[in-house]
Amino acid sequence: LREGQVLTLPVTLKGAYDAESLAAVASPELSKLGIDIRDLTEEEKGQLNINGGAVIENIRGGIIRNNTQMMEGFVVMSINQETIRTAEDFQEKLTSTQGGILVEGRYLDRPGQYYYGFGLDS
Repeated sequence: LREGQVLTLPVTLKGAYDAESLAAVASPELSKLGIDIRDLTEEEKGQLNINGGAVIENIRGGIIRNNTQMMEGFVVMSINQETIRTAEDFQEKLTSTQGGILVEGRYLDRPGQYYYGFGLDS
């Protein structure tokens, strides 16, 4: 109500991330890891002063939860010392790798570089 009158306004709802930044990646590899991933937004790239990466959005279970202490919000910057710039890069690297994985990255909300290792056969 405004000055006793009902006021109707058009509203456009948007998600926290634009459609281009979301990686609608559903794959057996990600299911096995128990995670959802997405691209970094331009704002996040600026915040971390990096060119790209893949953000771990959701950890449900699977290899990541069972074998690492990784938390949601982790930004994967490399896998086995190969640069990851997008969620698609992450997906492709997982698909082409067998055995052990060493993930390097940072968190959006804390300083420092973090490393997590796990086996794909876990």
